[in-house]
Amino acid sequence: MAQFQFVPHTADIALRVWGRDLPDLLRAAALGLAAATVGSETLDAHRVAGVAPRPLAVAPTSDAEGLLVDFLNEVIFQQEVNREVYTDFEFAVSSPAAGIRALAYPDPSLTATHAVKAATYYDLRVARTPEGLEATVVFDV
Repeated sequence: MAQFQFVPHTADIALRVWGRDLPDLLRAAALGLAAATVGSETLDAHRVAGVAPRPLAVAPTSDAEGLLVDFLNEVIFQQEVNREVYTDFEFAVSSPAAGIRALAYPDPSLTATHAVKAATYYDLRVARTPEGLEATVVFDV
């Protein structure tokens, strides 16, 4: 159920994301980030056979909002350093108290064409809904 959609924003990029649980929400936000970096409105989660994933780690935080921002900023950093676009994620641990341990799966056929500088706390709130969790994330570009 992990999903995202771009929402209008004055100067930056904003994404509405939702998922069944926290890992699903994190995956949706990271897929939206990947879509933004390749200049696409949509992007389905996928893995490329024979391409090894990269480990990601994020320290514990006080809340889900902090974990989401820290995770997205780690993904941005790794995409920039490794010149990769990550199109799927596998979470071993993902909670504010424990942090994140995950694998990020790159797609070598995708190239970042738009720079995304950082995920922000601007108007950020992770909310529980009857379907799971949702949030709106604003990125500096």
